[in-house]
Amino acid sequence: MKKVNLWGWIFLLLLGGCISQGRLPSNHTGQTECLGDLFDGHIRVRAWGAGLTKPDAIQMAQKNAVSDLLFEGIRRGNPGCQQPPLMPGPNAYERHAAFFEHFFKDAGDYKKFTQVEKVTGFYRIAGSRQFVARVQLRMDKRGLHREMERLK
Repeated sequence: MKKVNLWGWIFLLLLGGCISQGRLPSNHTGQTECLGDLFDGHIRVRAWGAGLTKPDAIQMAQKNAVSDLLFEGIRRGNPGCQQPPLMPGPNAYERHAAFFEHFFKDAGDYKKFTQVEKVTGFYRIAGSRQFVARVQLRMDKRGLHREMERLK
């Protein structure tokens, strides 16, 4: 009887270790998605970011969203909301590397163009100390476009 109880406890411990709360959803792509155009120069997006702390993960989600809008465009999300890149062309980052190094610092200007509306999820990366945050942001597309026009 003791042997059965021991195996039962081992099974429960193993099962509990395999099922963890806050696992990344299976549809996680890490790509920024456009949720809607607010028709006032702003767009609403869902972005992902990773960091050692929850605030770091939120900050990285903001950086990822701005970077995606600037250099890649936003192709996922609502069909009528997809955004072309604001800095098209090859090597856009490299051509203005000094500007973007300063722009994307932790206390950089990218924060002027994003506002966290809500954090919709925190997840733990398996086997790591890192968090992944899924964040809904309001982005000032018009203001960001004006800022990039000054570079040209």
